[in-house]
Amino acid sequence: MMMAPMFKMRMITTVFALIPAIASAYEAKPTIVVGDIGLHCPYEVLASEPAPDTEIGAIDVIAGDPTVVSTTTTVPAIQHLGFGFQARLADGIKLPGAEIVVRHPPMGTDGVTEQRWTPSLSDQDFSLGMYRFDMPYEVLIGEWSFAIEQAGQTHFSVTFDVVPAPVGMSIESLCSGDMLLS
Repeated sequence: MMMAPMFKMRMITTVFALIPAIASAYEAKPTIVVGDIGLHCPYEVLASEPAPDTEIGAIDVIAGDPTVVSTTTTVPAIQHLGFGFQARLADGIKLPGAEIVVRHPPMGTDGVTEQRWTPSLSDQDFSLGMYRFDMPYEVLIGEWSFAIEQAGQTHFSVTFDVVPAPVGMSIESLCSGDMLLS
């Protein structure tokens, strides 16, 4: 199976002490093949692409292979931490106009609760749908959901629970492997 250079899915993941049942955290129609779901450490950003229906109006294009550092839907509220999913279309499926939709607690001065962008979905390459807490005002406790929607249909959805980070946990300790989720 061919994978897009910036959205390759690595099959190796680091498993931490607490791993909720991922299978019950998402729903997918047969049109979607689900890859990894979980937490991501910071990536090098190569460029930005316009995404007018997001809070800042753009999404990042990352360098390298996206790698889940913890397969979980429980997200510690830590600036610079990313979380999301990898998915591709099932063989022979096309979903023109499909969007990734992220719903979350009210954010920013406008109280934005939904952001959406058009991903590069194919039946050959896994795409990454991820949100990263770049700014302090984005680090919001509560339920966050991701979906792949097209023409009023939801083809995939996953829900994450953003919780206060354990005492002493930082992006450095989490991404270095020094602190396990418990």
